[in-house]
Amino acid sequence: MNAAKAILNEAMACHNAGDISRAETLYYAVLEQDPGNLAALVYLGAIVLGRGDGAAAMSYADRALAHDPGHAPAWNIKGLAAARLGQARAALEYYERALRLDPGSFDAAANRAAALLSLRNFDEAVKACQPLLRARPDFAAAHCILGNALYESGRLEEAIPSFDAALAHAPRMAEAHNGRGNVLRRIGRIEEAIVGYSAAIACNPSFAEAYNNRGVAWQFLRRYEDAVADYDAAIAISPDNADAHWNRALVLLLRGDYENGWPAYEWRWKSSALRHMARTFAAPQWRGEDITGKTILIHAEQGLGDTLQFCRYVPLVAARGARVVVQVHRALSNLLKKLDGAAQVISAQDAIPPIDVHCPLLSLPAVFQTTVDTIPAQVPYIKVDPMVPILWSARLGPRRGRRRIGLVWAGRPDHHNDHNRSLPVEKIAPWLELGFEVHCLQKEVKYADRVWATPRGVIFHDHELIDMTDTAGLIANIDLVISVDTAPAHLAGACGRPTWVLLPFAPDFRWLTDRDDSPWYPTARLFRQDAPGDWAGVISAVADQLRAIG
Repeated sequence: MNAAKAILNEAMACHNAGDISRAETLYYAVLEQDPGNLAALVYLGAIVLGRGDGAAAMSYADRALAHDPGHAPAWNIKGLAAARLGQARAALEYYERALRLDPGSFDAAANRAAALLSLRNFDEAVKACQPLLRARPDFAAAHCILGNALYESGRLEEAIPSFDAALAHAPRMAEAHNGRGNVLRRIGRIEEAIVGYSAAIACNPSFAEAYNNRGVAWQFLRRYEDAVADYDAAIAISPDNADAHWNRALVLLLRGDYENGWPAYEWRWKSSALRHMARTFAAPQWRGEDITGKTILIHAEQGLGDTLQFCRYVPLVAARGARVVVQVHRALSNLLKKLDGAAQVISAQDAIPPIDVHCPLLSLPAVFQTTVDTIPAQVPYIKVDPMVPILWSARLGPRRGRRRIGLVWAGRPDHHNDHNRSLPVEKIAPWLELGFEVHCLQKEVKYADRVWATPRGVIFHDHELIDMTDTAGLIANIDLVISVDTAPAHLAGACGRPTWVLLPFAPDFRWLTDRDDSPWYPTARLFRQDAPGDWAGVISAVADQLRAIG
């Protein structure tokens, strides 16, 4: 036993000196003489965890706990292993066990805060960090966790000092450089964000997340080749990195490489953004095989705009000989009741009838091997009950201007990219001076926007827009829709109405690059920012075109 202790001391010295390989060999030697040595088991768990092997780390933790169920460090390692294996709730439970056994364990307390963060309990994660930092103001890891929790909860200006504090105490903490980069990217300081991600990569060349995040930043600058190179680097390090695969797919689609982009887009269901939306059915997913005589469920995903854009594929599915049941958001169910090819349209709250196969709506372009040249682009493919526009015509009454213009300057505020796609209402002021009859098509209107726009002649209908059927009826009475990239733009395009879409410098994948038209919507015209955040140029270009059409 004394020999085992001497070997353990040497192993720990090597471990502390950074000679991990030698330390690992010596820990194994300790276990040969003392199979229940708790320190050796826990340190081995930490080593294999550092290599990303959560299962092996869990095994070492369980071996330690079999010898001593009250060993707090083993519960902490078990929590880290569970987190690595994607078992966040179990990890939280194990950290809390460790803290009950050793309330003074700063590591377990910090890991508990990190588990709360991964479970998206951001406020609780912030609260968990605060006593840690009062007790240990130099605890860099806790500063970093606090920064990430503040970032995720939208408290961006508060997050930067937390990352700065982490880096002041641990200048080579890759996670803090990466987190600070995320905040800078979110507030539009893209070049500085890239510096942060590059610093994270310099500190940890195997940091796949930092490569992925830097790729997103390159994408915001429209440096697509650099973005793909970073996504490829992330995938080379972590072949199952779904976020990098999905982001890479978005660049391929944006650049018109539909042949490779649509199949790669299937990674979305494993991505951090959408995996919580993935659905499972007893029936298999349809991938293009013969479905003659079968019933297929086509189910909507993501936002209203996605459904409006891609429901055009339903007639193509029906043409394969299937009975097509379409499940959509409640706000769209009435509008799409008579969608061509749909035998039945149900809302997300309705019971699903018996089906043979299913398919997510945005998987259909891959099934049909869509290219830019083969997009089913005939409009209108959404047809409104004729009585609805008639009723809206009566509501609107006689025209009060040369043309009726429908405006959408802001999308849903909780959309992940709303800070880029929406514009402040004050920006539209030049359009309101041109003598048009201007109607707001938005369902959600900020109080301050209404106060600003009403005296300037904007007519609001948000309280009358019960669902998207009403929006479609209103649009049918509008001569021109001008909209940021949100659902009414897709609705107007799907209904074949003249539509001008206002796009940020780095647009969504569906709008492609370097063109002012859309192969998805023949009646649409695109107005793009020339520089990040440059709405002034877009506003001016639209004003010029409005003057031209009189």
